[in-house]
Amino acid sequence: MQQDVAHQWIQIRREDIVSQMTEACLNQSLDALLSRDLIMKEDYELISTKPTRTSKVRQLLDTTDSQGEEFAKVIIQKLKDNKQMGLQPYPDLSSASKIASLNLSYQYKTM
Repeated sequence: MQQDVAHQWIQIRREDIVSQMTEACLNQSLDALLSRDLIMKEDYELISTKPTRTSKVRQLLDTTDSQGEEFAKVIIQKLKDNKQMGLQPYPDLSSASKIASLNLSYQYKTM
């Protein structure tokens, strides 16, 4: 079954994301994660207080490793929204979710 598509994509593209994510995109990602209760205030502060953009992005991606798929999906959506074109192709998160649920339902039917 295909799972954690967003999280895997971020892990594979980490170096590119660190070099290309803008400060605006980073801030929008943090705000979106906080508003959806996907990041604790402490993690938000830890990331925000890093001295450089690259260190902030690295800390955000490190946090993604412990937070999981929904967290990763928000980051990818913000990268798309901010037209970070150097990171294309982005994963199709809607079809990945459909594929995972179809695979799961198929497994249950064949049991």
